[in-house]
Amino acid sequence: MTPIVSSTFDIAHWFLQRGELSRTFVSPLKLQRLLYLAQAQYAGQHGGASLMLSVFVVSEVAPLDYRAIEHEPPKVSVR
Repeated sequence: MTPIVSSTFDIAHWFLQRGELSRTFVSPLKLQRLLYLAQAQYAGQHGGASLMLSVFVVSEVAPLDYRAIEHEPPKVSVR
């Protein structure tokens, strides 16, 4: 099945915007967890369909989106 969102970064941007609107800091780790949970929630409600094209890898702290970390950890700035 084709994912409904073309990029994981679209979903990440949405979560970061929601955090800004509610004045809640979304750390990189929290963002990774939210992405994983969003993918799982969507798949559960839509017969296993993918929300986004993502490959999550297991780490000691959380499932991480491979494409987000394959080159280097993202540089995140807080306003």
